Amino acid sequence: MALKQAVGGSELIISPKGVLYHINISRDMGLPRRVLLVGDPNRTREVAKFFDNNGEILGREENREYVSMWGKYKGKEVAVMGTGIGTDNTEIAVVELHAVVEFDYRKKSWQQPDELPILIRVGTSASPQEKFSLGALAISTHAIGLDNTGLYYLHRP
Repeated sequence: MALKQAVGGSELIISPKGVLYHINISRDMGLPRRVLLVGDPNRTREVAKFFDNNGEILGREENREYVSMWGKYKGKEVAVMGTGIGTDNTEIAVVELHAVVEFDYRKKSWQQPDELPILIRVGTSASPQEKFSLGALAISTHAIGLDNTGLYYLHRP
């Protein structure tokens, strides 16, 4: 959960209808709270093929490199978002997703959501150690960001 501080107009660009500038999504669109973050926007389409009902897409938004689709997987609502390349694009996506959930654009204030979002980064990487073969599944619980994004978020122990 982010620190609740005033937001300047140039820091979080929101249309009068509550649409966040980069991701082109508003709170009113019904984005699921479970969001898979993939880098390549084309991977969004590949992941969406696994949605229930032969890949039925219940919602879709695109702007720039940000491609988002949502539907159901095994009966649970889920979204997938292509963030483009690099940590800077992912940071923009995470900040704007956070605002979709917690920033009330009508009142211009932060609100505690009923449910916190679950953001899961899904991607690929090289194998950093010889004992792990390429294609091995790796699941991490934490990451160390060497950028400034983490300075603005409180971490649970």
